Amino acid sequence: MGKKTRQPGVKRYLIAGTAIMGLLLLLVWLGSVFIPCNHIQVVGAEQADEADIRGMARVDTTQALYDIDPAIIEDRVRRHPWVIKTSVTRLPTGALRIRIWERTPVALLLDGQGRPRVYADAEGYVMPPAGAAFDVPLLRGADVIPGPAEPFRNATVRDLLAALGGAGEEVQAVISEFNLDGEGELRLRTAPVHRQGSLTVRMGRLGFAEKLERLALFWRQAVLTQPDKLFSLVDLRFDGQVVTNEKLLTSTDSQPAADPGERSR
Repeated sequence: MGKKTRQPGVKRYLIAGTAIMGLLLLLVWLGSVFIPCNHIQVVGAEQADEADIRGMARVDTTQALYDIDPAIIEDRVRRHPWVIKTSVTRLPTGALRIRIWERTPVALLLDGQGRPRVYADAEGYVMPPAGAAFDVPLLRGADVIPGPAEPFRNATVRDLLAALGGAGEEVQAVISEFNLDGEGELRLRTAPVHRQGSLTVRMGRLGFAEKLERLALFWRQAVLTQPDKLFSLVDLRFDGQVVTNEKLLTSTDSQPAADPGERSR
């Protein structure tokens, strides 16, 4: 059989097609290089104001889109108190997309007059109150608020915030508010229950994740199941124990008794 040979015309078509494809790719690349930045798109902002995000990005819209460095924009935007993470993408349409992920509040800090001051997340960073209100525990007595882009230095506050970040629904349902006293000890006020209202819980200074779990178990097994019992104090400062002041309610009782005696569970 004779050897097959490629027709010269076919070879010329292949060369011409490759050249045209290369030229098109070059034109596309050149076009992308000189695309102006014509729009800044902010995605994911719920508590953070989009205008604030654009202002912090400081994008020069006279620049070509691909002359803008996404890493620089991301670093600027991450300084917003509500932003925990950001990603910047340059789109072929000429838009610069700034996507943000926001911090999740775990507590609302109050000032000395009981007014909302800042939210705080589980990592100890604070965020100013925004449009939405979050159903989180209140914290009083944390007077030294950290500056932008730095967490709390107070070990008790940081341990508490981390514990609240990992707390489940059962734990969250028990908590109403916390108070950091002048000695640096934390006290908790529970949600109201039965006739006695809220309980006061002494929490100590550290180890709050385990203590909150212990409190939730005590709440489920002892408090909710005994509506006829009055608990005037719950103390979680001792390892593995729940020390309580308690007595049986009478028809005239509405507040915890002053000195009902102490028991350990």
